[in-house]
Amino acid sequence: MIDQLFDVLRKKFEITTKDVVDSYIGIKHERLENGDLKLTQPKLLSKLFKVWEINEDNKDKYPSKQYISDKIIGARELIDRIMYLTLLGGLIYMLKTRPDIGFAVSWAATKSTAPDTVDWLELKTILHYLYNTRTYGLVLEQLPKRSKLVLQACVDASYLTHKDSHSHTSYNLKFGSRGTCFSKSMKQSTIATSSTHAETIACFTLIKDIIFVEYICKEIGRPIELPVTILEDNDALITLMTQDGGISKRTKHFLMLIHYCREQVKSGLI
Repeated sequence: MIDQLFDVLRKKFEITTKDVVDSYIGIKHERLENGDLKLTQPKLLSKLFKVWEINEDNKDKYPSKQYISDKIIGARELIDRIMYLTLLGGLIYMLKTRPDIGFAVSWAATKSTAPDTVDWLELKTILHYLYNTRTYGLVLEQLPKRSKLVLQACVDASYLTHKDSHSHTSYNLKFGSRGTCFSKSMKQSTIATSSTHAETIACFTLIKDIIFVEYICKEIGRPIELPVTILEDNDALITLMTQDGGISKRTKHFLMLIHYCREQVKSGLI
């Protein structure tokens, strides 16, 4: 039946078939000795290095943001926006196997409307970092067959991070002790009025993605073990989520977020 499907597809499309899946949508799959799966994007990396002239001779050209600021202070000029967006797009796709650059890429994306020479050098600094760590990749742990799926999440928010007073959300989801099956780093869309407010926005956003993952796992017949553990370092938020008290006049403007998160705790989701 598989061969018949291929024959039908070949009548309309040019397709590539393999007996062993070692790559998919540009992502290389490498099985490690202990059974873990390492995901990398060598072709895309090589293309980015070649196009933007990153090599052994200049791999340490942009070691830090401070270096950039000192070198071209007072010389900020607007650059070609298409050039900036082209490299930014490549780095965004790199996030599939390199979540460690998530915050840096997210920060660079906030400069995409009118990038200047400093923004461009900072963007290329990310590319230099990738060149110096080009053997790195996303490692997913191999779990025992038919083992229970235990999902764990880590979430944090950075208060008043951006120049326009917006805060920043970062979180990741993982099965097992290594790797991440999903991660996100993004500027918050609304301005938080306190660190607890920012952390609540981050937690609310994370819970919506947890529900999405839960439904996917249920759909494929491998439901996750509930409740999902969320690692969170804000004491005020933990109090708001786990105790009936704690709500005051200072939290009234984001009560909807608090009650939504509380509802998921009471339902046994998290």
